[in-house]
This record gives sequence, structure tokens and C-alpha cells, in this order.
Amino acid sequence: MTLELLIHFCKLLSHTSHISYTLYNNGKKIYISDYSFNVVDFSSNILSIFQNSKDLINYFIIEKTLIFGYIKSIDGKSILFIGPGRIGMFTDKHFEKVIQMYGIFMQQTENENLSNHLQQLNVMSIETFLNYLCICHCSLNQQIITVQELIAKETEQNILLNSKLQLTKIKQEKLYSTSSQPSSQIHYEEQISFCIQHGLIDNLTNVLNSTNHEEIGNLGPSALRHAKNATIILNSLSLRSAIAGGVSYDTCYNLGGYYIQKIEDCNDIEQLEMLSSIMLIDYCGRVKNENSLKTTDKTINRCIDYIEHNYQQKLTVPLLAKELGITSEYLSSKFKKVTGINLPIYINQVKVREARNLLAMSNMSIIDISEYLGFTNQSYFQTIFKNISGITPLRYRKENHL
Repeated sequence: MTLELLIHFCKLLSHTSHISYTLYNNGKKIYISDYSFNVVDFSSNILSIFQNSKDLINYFIIEKTLIFGYIKSIDGKSILFIGPGRIGMFTDKHFEKVIQMYGIFMQQTENENLSNHLQQLNVMSIETFLNYLCICHCSLNQQIITVQELIAKETEQNILLNSKLQLTKIKQEKLYSTSSQPSSQIHYEEQISFCIQHGLIDNLTNVLNSTNHEEIGNLGPSALRHAKNATIILNSLSLRSAIAGGVSYDTCYNLGGYYIQKIEDCNDIEQLEMLSSIMLIDYCGRVKNENSLKTTDKTINRCIDYIEHNYQQKLTVPLLAKELGITSEYLSSKFKKVTGINLPIYINQVKVREARNLLAMSNMSIIDISEYLGFTNQSYFQTIFKNISGITPLRYRKENHL
């Protein structure tokens, strides 16, 4: 597509979607649509991050209320920046956090004009915005991508952090001392992601039942649109977590598309709340099933089941053989033949898996975890943990504690 045709295409789409389109060629801005706001040039501020991104197309969301997207041409010469689109109510609180990111490029007197502009943007669903993004990618690069594929991609979740790091070279770091997202909401999303990635259904159920996650609020002008947008975001988070947990991309891709349709079909908030829980448990259960040891032998399955439900005990081959009513020698031989794993190694794998969960999601000390899981002493526990995980329990906690 020639630049002349591309600019004409952007003009038509801008009037249809009421979203801002900004086109760059060889690093120079050559077009900006009528729906753009000239007080803050959102795209130029973080253009270098787009240019260095490995993806031709992606999107990111600020404060669960503004959404942006970009498409790069295959030859790398052109970048089309789309947005912001508004997917929720834009309050003074949201505006303050956007200013923390972009206010460096504005005069103080222009803040009110920007706030009014953002509040007047038409509200749309995330799916609608992503549809426009897919249309632009198809036109610019002659490639097909669907909304489901976009959701399955890893979003540019670090793009704002990278932008902050660049901006600190211009202004003092104190301008960005406030987190761009409430810590409680970050903690909630981290817990959900961790539980799904590790197939922790019971832990996930506890998080859903015990966490007050009202911070998601104000995503839409109506409670129903708000709930739909929140559930779409959870769908995207869950999908990527499930992929990280070992579920195939194709399975997650199809599941993501299925739940998007289910979300949009809901007629009230109660339906969405129920669907949200079902969706999260579904992703989590698929990860658990994917990573569970599966056999067709009833005796070995009974052995596996006993280990899974009694991992906190001091498990030995003789103890398990006694529970199953067979000899230790026969159990060891049969377990190895059926699963390909030595039984003592499998016992330790289960214990270490549970240790990782406790290290990440509880404040139990390492020695308490060692005792809880039936290890004879802390030193032996640390040795087994490092042999299986590749790092010490202390380092694992530092890197993964929620």
C-alpha cells in the first residue's frame, strides 16, 4: 500500500471509529487524524519503544481505561499508532496517573483541556478496538490476524515502565514515584496469574473468595460494560498464564475466543461474575491436567493419588506399598515401568512443587515449610529443592513471592 493510500485509509477509518490515527514514515510523522489532540503527542513520546519491539502489532492498556495499539510495516519503515481509545470511565484519579506518565511534555495550564478531551472520547469495548487494530494490520502488511490471536499474544506490559525509564533521563525520578496501578490490584492479578500458571485450583478459589478486587472499578459508563471489559482483561491474563503453564497455544487460543463470545453474550453482571469464576477455574484446571502424571494403571494411579493428598507426610516406598497392599519391590519396579520415573524422585517432585507454592504465596519460614512437608531437616530439604528447581528456596522466594 502506498503512503497516499494508507493516509486515505487512516482518514476513513478515523471518521468511522472516532479514534486517533498517527502515521510515521522513516521516523517522521506524516499524518495525524482529526480526532487527535495536539496538547500531548502520545505516540512520539514512546515511538522508540515501538520501533524496537519484536512485534509487528500489539496493544497496551493504561489504568484499565485507555487503550493504545500500534502496527509496524514489515519493512520497518512505517509505524501506525492508534489511540487512545477509551474502554472505561475516565476519572480525575485516572487522569492524574496519565499525567505522571505524560505530563512532562505539557504546560500545567493545558492539563484541563487534555482531561476534557479524554473524557469525551467514545467508550468502546476492548474487542471493538482490537478489531480496528486487526483491520489496520491487514491493510498495512497484507496479513491476517484475529482478535483472539491478539489476546493470546503477550501484551506490551512493560512498555510504560520502559517509557518511564526513558523519561527519567529528562526529568527527576520523583515525577514517577506513584505506581501506575493500585498495589492491591497488582497483587490480585499476580496471584491469579501464579495460581493458573501452576494449576493451583484450591489456591485460586481462595483468592477469588477472599480478595476484594473493587479496584478494577469504573471500566465502563455502565456496570455491564464495566464487567465485560474487566472479564475480557481477566481472559487475556488467564490465557497467557495457561500457556506459560504448559497448555498448548492452540488450545488457549480457541478457549480465549470462546470466552470472548461468552462474555459479550452475557446480559447482566451476575452472569458475568459466574462466567468469570468458571473461566478462571477452567484455565487453571487445564494447566493442572496438563502437568498431572497420567497412567492407565489403576494401582499406580492409586499411588499417585495418595502422594498428591498426603505430600506433607514423610512418604517412603514401604509406606506406600503397605497402603496399596503390595511389596515395596513390586511397587518400585511397576512405578518406574509405567511412569518412567523413580518413585522416590516423584515423591520429592511433588513435595518441591508444594514448597514452591508455599514460598510464593505464604509467609511461612523455610524451616517451617521443610517440617510441614515431612523433610527430616532443613538442609536436606534445601538440597532436594535445589536439585529439582535449580535454585535455592530463598532465591525462589525472592524472585516469586507475591
